[in-house]
Amino acid sequence: GQLVLTTGQLTVSASLVLFEPENHKKNARFNFCVDTRDVMKLHTKGMGTRTMLQIHLREGWVSRLNEAVNITADVDDSDDDQTSMMTSMTNTNQSMSTMTQATSAMGGDERSSMHSLHRASITRGVDSITQIKALEGIHNAGVLVLTGGSNAMQNLAEHLQSLVGWYNKEKLHSDSENDKLTIVELREMLRALGMFVSSENDLKARLEDLKVQVGPDGGGLDLQKITRVLVGSNHFNKVQHGRFFVATSLREAEALRGCIHLRKGRPLVDGKTAEIALRVGDTLIDSTGGYMQADTYQARQARQMFKFFNSDLDYEDAEVSLLLSGVKINEIKARETWWEEIRSVRRRTKKDWKTSSISPVFTTWDEYILLAQRAVLATVRLLIRVNGMRLLDAFRAFDSNHDGILMCSELYGGLEWLGMQLQPKDIHEIVRYMDKTGEGRVRWEDFEKALGDPELEENLEDDWDTEQKTATKFIRVRIKPKIMEELWVDPRLKDIKVVDDIPMEVLSEIKIKPKNVPNFKKIWDSKLTLARRKISIWMPVLEKITYKRNKMRLCLGHYAQTSYSKPSKAHSHLIELTDVASTRILKSKNLDDAHLNRLVPHPIRYKQVWSKTDKGSHLYAWKPIPPNKNYVSLGQICTTVNEEPHLTEVRCVPVGWVINSMVTPKKVWDDAGTGGKRGSAWVVNSFGTIIFTEGHNPPAGPFFDLKLKRFFASEGYTKGAHSLKPDF
Repeated sequence: GQLVLTTGQLTVSASLVLFEPENHKKNARFNFCVDTRDVMKLHTKGMGTRTMLQIHLREGWVSRLNEAVNITADVDDSDDDQTSMMTSMTNTNQSMSTMTQATSAMGGDERSSMHSLHRASITRGVDSITQIKALEGIHNAGVLVLTGGSNAMQNLAEHLQSLVGWYNKEKLHSDSENDKLTIVELREMLRALGMFVSSENDLKARLEDLKVQVGPDGGGLDLQKITRVLVGSNHFNKVQHGRFFVATSLREAEALRGCIHLRKGRPLVDGKTAEIALRVGDTLIDSTGGYMQADTYQARQARQMFKFFNSDLDYEDAEVSLLLSGVKINEIKARETWWEEIRSVRRRTKKDWKTSSISPVFTTWDEYILLAQRAVLATVRLLIRVNGMRLLDAFRAFDSNHDGILMCSELYGGLEWLGMQLQPKDIHEIVRYMDKTGEGRVRWEDFEKALGDPELEENLEDDWDTEQKTATKFIRVRIKPKIMEELWVDPRLKDIKVVDDIPMEVLSEIKIKPKNVPNFKKIWDSKLTLARRKISIWMPVLEKITYKRNKMRLCLGHYAQTSYSKPSKAHSHLIELTDVASTRILKSKNLDDAHLNRLVPHPIRYKQVWSKTDKGSHLYAWKPIPPNKNYVSLGQICTTVNEEPHLTEVRCVPVGWVINSMVTPKKVWDDAGTGGKRGSAWVVNSFGTIIFTEGHNPPAGPFFDLKLKRFFASEGYTKGAHSLKPDF
């Protein structure tokens, strides 16, 4: 153990354990990178001012070295929403000294083994664990031995030990009798229940008093057993019998305070032990001489009971748990009846409690039923900290389309990236819990309220706060969503009917061709602006074809004219669909709204690309956003009010119907002569639809045209694409 092979830096994150030699080129064979889940256990040993850390790897561990992936700089600030990133958290810049690996554990000579590991994984350029395992990067159980400064090594060891505890749990699902917790997670849950625990050592001592076994790594705690122990004892929720909390009127309080002063420090009643104190909120005003403060738990519980009596609706998680512990001797229905009767005589808005944070009090028997849910949330909170992230960092990383709202798919992808193996039903439960609007999606305020920890901010000596004092660097990432069934449906789409699928034989009977726009309706013109050039914007009028009921025409966007008269019909086109298997007299059932919404769906939203507001003249240009990658839009639409247009204004077409436009973008107008944000209008395909862009330079593509003048819908249609299911 005296031979120092190389020195370098050690990085520990929720995903990776990485060792990088100081002289990378010279000592490249000692590069070491494994998945954190492959760490089986670790030991530390004091060596004076230094500490030795032994990291034991499980049999079958794999190298994560990859020439194509730079572990510490795998980030991108581009707007490509499909890019998936990693983060690394450097806990310390302290130099480490790598000592000899056990040659038997590494399988042969350590130098040749490490060199073989490096060569095998890098030269093949693989980028996933599965691929690496299929190659020669699989190893027997091994040990990585390092030494470093005691403080830095201890921080790293505790940090890694917590991760090992999480990843060695059997699973996280609450419906299992074998759910396991770590000491860190249990502490988080107890705090969420309003039970004060000063430190992890304090928690361990209390568990030992209750004969609850704690694993050597701080894990292995049985959730079911812990729940039974908590229910059967007051070891964490001490309540003093004979202590009463009473609400008084101001006049009563004045009389009581007079009695307190008259007694001059003596008991309130001669020969009795009763003591009394007056307080407003948490502020103590006066008390008799022998009065002793209530235990923190009991005082907090009483405060929530008074809020309940006051018909309050807003509670934090811990406050709900405290309230449940106080009212659980009452039947659930009795709680609701009493609360509603009290509220009915108050002069205040009668908001529905079902959508407020108090709802668990009227639907849950006691606070311990919430433990399993709190276990998941506690793990999420801690894993976010382990990655060196603030809550806002995590929210932004999960929010792949940057709309400020997390859908189920985005939260699913984010939690899996953190290392949690959950099922879609678990995600639905988490979203329902976080979402206070009942819509089925999570806003930042909901995310912060569910996962925030105000106590941690106040307690400067918290273990996690101490750990974060080490040099920590978070690299912003973009996390790819994991597609699952969403709870939220755009209310604008709720009444839109869609068939499950369209048979290919039906699609082969629907003919597609471009058609001249029959008529126009003016949207806006530049008369009231100071623009040097004229322009008017027109929408197509899709008149009903009463004598051809087997045809349907589609709006693809709006059109522009460089004067104030109507655009030329010869240069303005839309798409016409014809059911060749149906007669002109009978209406085609294959071209009804339900079929069209599957074949040529409406956009799921719009993006405002440019606007111009002058006195008496307002123009807003909107780009339709297709439902998913199987569809494209062929134009833009305009409004004179700053409100997103209705989704049914325009339709998108299957990507298999189009090719990249061969038309060179042609500028038809710019706002030269006006003030404000510069903009211009362009025609970019044979349909003549308008495209607005900021500035006076040509807009960035790609732009599309129909691939043929005439063809059938079956050609290039992606079967199975759902018009209402967004593809992130």
